[in-house]
Amino acid sequence: MTFAKRKEWYLEYEITVNRAGLLGDISSLLGMLGISIVTINGVDQGKRGLLIKTDQLEKVERFEQIVMIVEIVHYPKHVFDVG
Repeated sequence: MTFAKRKEWYLEYEITVNRAGLLGDISSLLGMLGISIVTINGVDQGKRGLLIKTDQLEKVERFEQIVMIVEIVHYPKHVFDVG
């Protein structure tokens, strides 16, 4: 059995609509796409950073497309490969 190598990515976003349950919604969406959250950084009123792990960058790009349509968060920076 062969497993794809999973890479870590840093994802940072700004919250445009702050509401109860937002982090839960985002983490559920990441899970449905097969993306694991390694750590959550900068949980405050305006920005949040996530260290995530997945086997395909396309999954992260799909996540970005989905949340941009919903307009709940905004990406001031792109996703960075951290290994």
